[in-house]
Amino acid sequence: MPPELGGSLHDEFEWYACRGAFFHNDAHYGAVLFGAWCVAGPPREIVFARAGLRCPAGPGDWVVFDPFEPHAVLDPGVDRYRREHYVGAPPSLFLGFELELDERVCRAFGIGPAPAGAPLLASSVAINAETGALG
Repeated sequence: MPPELGGSLHDEFEWYACRGAFFHNDAHYGAVLFGAWCVAGPPREIVFARAGLRCPAGPGDWVVFDPFEPHAVLDPGVDRYRREHYVGAPPSLFLGFELELDERVCRAFGIGPAPAGAPLLASSVAINAETGALG
């Protein structure tokens, strides 16, 4: 992480373990960017279906994202979450962190005001757990 963003990093960290995760958002995190650093486990991907993005999520990989954006943890190349696929699979271990959406972070990540008419995501927005589609 660039040193100039160190002052925006929250003091508390959280551990997450999963064998794969269905599409969801983390809308309970307000006014932050969320980070996930994979510290152990098989190669997986954090998938953002709406944006068509797949980020590597194997040991040493980390990603920072808007916690309101629907995402899943899937095996490489898999497009849909199917619970039975992950039963008994080896888990991945993530260290979660938050960056305050202050001026430094907004500038570093190119975050500005939302365009007029942009859809607002919230915890009340239904997300298809298998595909990430909003509905």
